[in-house]
Amino acid sequence: MGAIAEFERHASHERTVAGMATARAQGKKIGRPASIDTEAWSAIKELLADGAAIPTLAAIRGVSPQAIYYRLAQELPQGTYQVFKRDLEARMDRAATIARLGIFQPALDYREQRDRQVARRSAA
Repeated sequence: MGAIAEFERHASHERTVAGMATARAQGKKIGRPASIDTEAWSAIKELLADGAAIPTLAAIRGVSPQAIYYRLAQELPQGTYQVFKRDLEARMDRAATIARLGIFQPALDYREQRDRQVARRSAA
């Protein structure tokens, strides 16, 4: 009985993965809808650029601070951040690199903060 149940579980998993791949190929989004839509994110970005605090923005917009942090992490793609770090290591001007890459400063600040936290944890 256990072998049959394991086989059925594996077959079910394969069907699910195949269905999700088909849906993605058709342009459908899989998963939970975003809690911050594009219009709200534009407004939040403007306020972040003006120096507003994330917990305050989250309370005003009715979303969790983690939702804002998640969008900030998406705002700065991995490749862009790697180029930024490489340019800094080559002693290029930070402001010029930010302008050249079109980096959103609060997203960069968040990413650098996360890197420092990871470095502290790995050093401990």
